[in-house]
Amino acid sequence: MDSASNTIGLSQNFRIDGWTFHNQIGQLERKGQAPIKLEPRVSQLLTYLCNHAGIPLTRETLLDEVWPGMVVGDEALSNTVNKLRKAFGDDRQNPRIVETLPKIGYRLIATVTPVDDGVVFADHDSDASGKMHFPRTWMRPTGILLVVMVLFLSYWLVSSVDRQPEAPDRPSSTSGALVRSEAQLLPGLTPGLVNSIAVLPFENLNRDPEQDYFSDGMTDDLITDLSNISDIAVIARNSVFAYKGRPIKAQQIAMDLGATHILYGSIRRAGSRIRINAQFIDGKTGVHIWAERYDRNLENVFELQDEITERIITALKIELSEQEKSDLEKRYTNNIAAYDVFLQGQQAFLNFTREGNSKARALFRKATELDPEFARAYANYG
Repeated sequence: MDSASNTIGLSQNFRIDGWTFHNQIGQLERKGQAPIKLEPRVSQLLTYLCNHAGIPLTRETLLDEVWPGMVVGDEALSNTVNKLRKAFGDDRQNPRIVETLPKIGYRLIATVTPVDDGVVFADHDSDASGKMHFPRTWMRPTGILLVVMVLFLSYWLVSSVDRQPEAPDRPSSTSGALVRSEAQLLPGLTPGLVNSIAVLPFENLNRDPEQDYFSDGMTDDLITDLSNISDIAVIARNSVFAYKGRPIKAQQIAMDLGATHILYGSIRRAGSRIRINAQFIDGKTGVHIWAERYDRNLENVFELQDEITERIITALKIELSEQEKSDLEKRYTNNIAAYDVFLQGQQAFLNFTREGNSKARALFRKATELDPEFARAYANYG
C-alpha cells in the first residue's frame, strides 16, 4: 500500500470499508445495522488514524496526539484500539481495519474516503511528480460560498488589528506556570465529556526523605489507574510534580494546569500500618467534594488505592465500561515486599542518572526475585 497517496485531509465524515464515520458526533453507521456510538477517546483515535490512513504510526505518536498533555500508559492505547476493533468487528490476527505493527504501533489499512460536505479535498491520485490532482468539478455552490466567507473574514481580521488596543501584560501565577481562564481546557478536552484531574504528589508525613519513594509511588499509581478511564483526563506527572512541597492553593493549581478537579493528600507509614488522608476538590470553587482518612495494614495498600479511585468515579458519576472495570481490577503483584522494592527502583530510575539507572535495574531485579510473577518489574528490568 502506498501510504503517501492514502493520506487525506481533515473531514467531518469518512467512509471506511463500507462504514460511515461521523467524527463530530463519534458515530459509526452501516446500512442495515444500528448506529454505534464510540467513546470520545476511541473517536479521537479513529479520526487521527483516518487522517493518516496507510501510514505506520508509533505508539508514542498516538499517545501524544490522542492524549495530549496527559499521562497514559500503553495499556490505555491498547484498550482503545481493542474497543475500536470491537466496533468494526475487526480481528487482530486477520485485520481488515487496524493492523498491529510489532514493536512499532498501528496502521489503518482499510480504504478510507473523506465524505465531501462542501469542503474541498484533494483527489487520491497523484502523478509521477507526487503532486496531488484536483477533479475539474472541485467546487460546488456551497464550496464557493465558503471561500467567499473565509476571504471576507480574513480581510476583517487583518483590518481590525490596527483598531485593537494593546492588551496589558497578564500577571504571572505564584507558581510561574501558565495561567488559564476558567473557560480554557487542555488540548483535546471537550467540556461536558471529560473531567481533567491533577493528582498532586502525596505528602510524606514521616519527614524522612528516604521514604519519599513510597508516597511518590502511590501518587504515580493513582495517576496510572485514573488514566485508564476514558472519561477522565489526567494531568501529566511532570506537571503535577512541579508543585511538590509548594504551599499553593488548590484553585491556583487548577487554574495553572487547566484541571477541573484536584486530588491530594498525605501518607504516614508506621511499621505494618499505613494512614492516608485524601481530599478531592472542585478546582473552580475550591470546595471539598469529599475528604477521607484511611487506616489500613500495609498489605492492604492495593485495596486502598482502589477505594480512592472508586470514590472519584462515584463523585464524577462516571459509568465504566467492562474493559475499564477489568483494567482497574488488575494486580501486578500481591507481594507487598516486592511492590515496596519496585517503588524504590522507580524512584531511582526517575533520577535520570547513570547511577540511578543502575540502582533501579538492581531493585527491579530484586522485585522479580521476591515475586517471579511480577510482570511490571520484569518490564522495567528488561
